[in-house]
Amino acid sequence: MSASLQQLQPLTRRRFLQVSGVAAAGLMAAACGGGGEAPAAPAEQATATTAPTAAPIQVAQDTPTPVAPVSSQYHEAPMLAELVAQGALPPVDERLPKNPKVLQPYHSVGVYGGTWRRGFRGASDRFGVHTTVADHLLEIYQQEGGDVTLIPNVAESYEVNDDATEFVWHLREGHKWSDGVEMSSENAVWWYENVFLNDDLAPNRRYDNVRQQEFLTGIEAVGPWSFKCTYSVPNPTLPLGVVRGEAWGVIGGLNFMVPHHYLQDFHPNFADVAELDAVIAEKQVNSWAELWVGGPIGMFFFNPELPIVGPWPMKTTVPADLVIQERNPYYFQVDVEGNQLPYIDQISHLFFEDQETFNLRLIAGEVDCQYRHVQISDYPLLKENEARGGYRVLQWRADGNSGYAVNSTPRNDDGAVDEAQSAIVSQPDFRRALSVAINRDEINELVYNGLSIARQAAPIPGSPVWKQAYEEAWAQYDPDQANELLDGLGLTERDSSGFRQRPDGQTLVLRLDVDAAPGSAADDQNQLIKQYWEAVGVRVTINAMERTLRETVQFSDRFSVVGAGIGNTALPLAFDGWHGGAPGGWGRYARTYQTNNLDPLGVAPPEGDPIYDMQALIDQAYQTIDLDQAHETLKEALDIYYDQCYNIGVVGAGVVPVVVSNRMKNVPDGNIQANALMQINNGQPAQFFIDGE
Repeated sequence: MSASLQQLQPLTRRRFLQVSGVAAAGLMAAACGGGGEAPAAPAEQATATTAPTAAPIQVAQDTPTPVAPVSSQYHEAPMLAELVAQGALPPVDERLPKNPKVLQPYHSVGVYGGTWRRGFRGASDRFGVHTTVADHLLEIYQQEGGDVTLIPNVAESYEVNDDATEFVWHLREGHKWSDGVEMSSENAVWWYENVFLNDDLAPNRRYDNVRQQEFLTGIEAVGPWSFKCTYSVPNPTLPLGVVRGEAWGVIGGLNFMVPHHYLQDFHPNFADVAELDAVIAEKQVNSWAELWVGGPIGMFFFNPELPIVGPWPMKTTVPADLVIQERNPYYFQVDVEGNQLPYIDQISHLFFEDQETFNLRLIAGEVDCQYRHVQISDYPLLKENEARGGYRVLQWRADGNSGYAVNSTPRNDDGAVDEAQSAIVSQPDFRRALSVAINRDEINELVYNGLSIARQAAPIPGSPVWKQAYEEAWAQYDPDQANELLDGLGLTERDSSGFRQRPDGQTLVLRLDVDAAPGSAADDQNQLIKQYWEAVGVRVTINAMERTLRETVQFSDRFSVVGAGIGNTALPLAFDGWHGGAPGGWGRYARTYQTNNLDPLGVAPPEGDPIYDMQALIDQAYQTIDLDQAHETLKEALDIYYDQCYNIGVVGAGVVPVVVSNRMKNVPDGNIQANALMQINNGQPAQFFIDGE
């Protein structure tokens, strides 16, 4: 069933229970994969559309459960069969869980073998690798370009009580980590007691961007393969929140679970002190916690020995120009004919430093499947070279916008808030002035070849919280109004170069902290943004950094302005990164002041500031059982959000080009690109296969 964007039905509680498979008593009995006949291969398209043509989320019915028609034995990749014959690996039946997840391939049952070739930008580019192995308790399955369903994944099922304060998760009996050790409920209990409650690993009981864990008060085992999570407040959106997460590098990992049989050797409560100190010295970090949080032990990207559940653990890793992932012999999914997935043996990631180098590889057909770092500005170039390069350009759909966030409380390098700067940039009229100073149509034409949409950083059409007014809020190009707003803030004095001065006589300077690759569309956009803002008297310096450094600056609130587009608007209550309020200390304070876990970087906004009402409405939405009402409440918060212009959008809600080599099969067309859907993982990469080396 497919629908236009405007026909999208909102995700109501009733339909949420349908799609989750939660019966009236709370027991989940949902499907395990895509159903129906495999769709035909998508027709080639000569030009990109300027907007999505199908609903970003449609959850009106469950997906039928595929059944693997096997008798007594599953099938496996030849490379694993050789290891079994050598006695180096157990038979496939013993490696799979008792009830493996059955995945319906998009187009056809695949063949084993081959290497999926990608490009990456080094150690900071972990997310592109992570999305090839992102398996969580639940996940989103999207029919090609159409319906979206929430389905069991690592969890075989779950139960939830009436007020959504208790969730019981049932794992698949016999499911094993990638090193062959069986997964159990103790993985979750250990995580709660030794990671979540550890102040060095999860300060203030807060991690990642999964707000649904803030009120977690306990995890207990209710059997060898089941565990219960208890919350102090209703948490009805938790099933949406668990479709996203980091792979050990940000504490939370696989939704409450870590392979503690491995990690306990690096935890002071369990490890030999001398041995742990030796590892700290060897890895050149300052503390045991730094081994974990994005570190050389806890981040799968840096540690091939770390057990995971995804289809391709790391075989070699950074620092290197070429890093390799290799198939997981204990991967828990099979196709409809009982073939253990994944089909592909390896994934290789070849380093590139600049966009031109990567583009040359793309048009030479040296990349098998990728949209990360593929620029919409290069769409004509990529289309022109399809036949010569032996690839096709598919069109996925953006779930958000590019944009910028101005820190309301910028900090100096010593950690102190720059009060003089904060007094200016925290004013809504300052953000509004920057927004209307941007010529979005010009950026769309010059940078994106007219293939995106000039708009505010707003929900995409079809989202249950979409409003036309959000797309248009402070998004008109009006430099005269920008100047009037800035003058109205008292910024009328200019320096010798014509830039506006602060009341203390210093030139007002915004530092744009970015990690865009040289020559990329984002880099071109940043240069234009600098021109627009300087045209209304606000001086801008572009501070280009490697991503890890930029994140350090941003997460310590020392940034001035940062690239901060929004995403995940099709599932607006899955991940609150885009509607979390003002960037910087004000937002941190408003999000946490009513809890027992006040953010240490929080700065109290002025009494009566609308951010308080907005945050209260956001919190209310997340705790509302009826999802229809939750979305209505969230829209009340977004009315404030867009009036205050907390995020300055540029373009979005358009085409996401995906370059796919002709030898790569089963890659869907028209799917959603979103962090909440784990980007390329929304195409189920375990069922990709290579045909025709």
